Amino acid sequence: MGAYLILLYLIIDFILFFVNLIDPRGIPWALVSGVVVSIVSLILLRKGHTNLAIFFYLLRANSIVFFFARQEEIDTGTFIYFLSYGITPLAFYGYHERWKGIAYSLVTFVLFLIANFQAKNFRPDHPHFNFIINYTFVLITLSFIILFFDRINKLALLKINNQNKELIKANEELDRFVYSVSHDLRSPLASILGLVNIYDLTNDETERNNILKMIEGRTLKLDEFIRKILDYSRNSRREIIRVPVNLKQALKDVLDYLKFLPGFESAKIRINIPDNEIAITDEERLKIILTNLIGNAIKYIDKKKETQAVEIFSVRDNSNLVITIKDNGIGIALEHQPRIFEMFYRATQTSDGSGIGLYIAKECISKLGGEILFQSVESEGSTFRIIIPIEP
Repeated sequence: MGAYLILLYLIIDFILFFVNLIDPRGIPWALVSGVVVSIVSLILLRKGHTNLAIFFYLLRANSIVFFFARQEEIDTGTFIYFLSYGITPLAFYGYHERWKGIAYSLVTFVLFLIANFQAKNFRPDHPHFNFIINYTFVLITLSFIILFFDRINKLALLKINNQNKELIKANEELDRFVYSVSHDLRSPLASILGLVNIYDLTNDETERNNILKMIEGRTLKLDEFIRKILDYSRNSRREIIRVPVNLKQALKDVLDYLKFLPGFESAKIRINIPDNEIAITDEERLKIILTNLIGNAIKYIDKKKETQAVEIFSVRDNSNLVITIKDNGIGIALEHQPRIFEMFYRATQTSDGSGIGLYIAKECISKLGGEILFQSVESEGSTFRIIIPIEP
């Protein structure tokens, strides 16, 4: 915008220069110097020296307009350039640096008053009074309009930048999704097809029963992966619906769903939550979060330990509900901890999961305006804290 304005006024300077050549007073050197300063300012602007370019340009512009305005009558309309140069700084700096633009505009306004103000005629019954007042109001109005549209432009750019970030994130997730689908969907299906072929080749009932159990296991794994993909899809598209949720009942529903998970029977799950703990939040997202975190605590229990414990308790912290899920499982190695919330990232070689559970939990918590914290020591266990804003 600054470059275009300088070019515009450069053209005006050339026109005025040729018009004034017929003036008997000779070559208008002030306009010649203005052309030179405009070119220098344009070069500085192109090289990135924005503030210096604006300073030289506006200094020159205001000086020339002030020079001519002091010599000529109001009827020539020279004062209009004060209006033009009064709003130009706002276009130069934009909304993000609007105070600099306003400061330059005030300097131009002061020069206008010095060049045109007549104290003896500044009274309501004289045209000079109306001239000064009208000029002031027009300058303020134009400045407001420019700032208003600059602000709209800034908000639009912020929206576009946010949309671009979301698109980049969506594309990255899509790439990882395609890769994961090729593995996590096809592998169980290929395994099931292989087991079906083996089933057809044997008549041994014991072997057939084992094959059916293996097929069931592969099917459950496939079902879990599809469920998590659906959870991710619903979380990204579904609006937040806040309702009163009994936390203990929500936990019961989650545990009922997880009771067929391998390792559930051996896990000693202790719940320390009041029966009347009510939170006004999104029930479906809360259950998705709890399902993934408790499911991981059960899935990665340490079978070498005598007791596999999972402890769940909650506290209220001002307007937040803090739910803690603590286990004494295999833990997470330090080198994996920075990446555990990435989509499809597996933190252990022993994992047969999809690597999407913690990612979905993180996304759900973000939707609710909360956060998730964790501590983990390899071979000792992990502690996850869910901090969810709740209405009183």
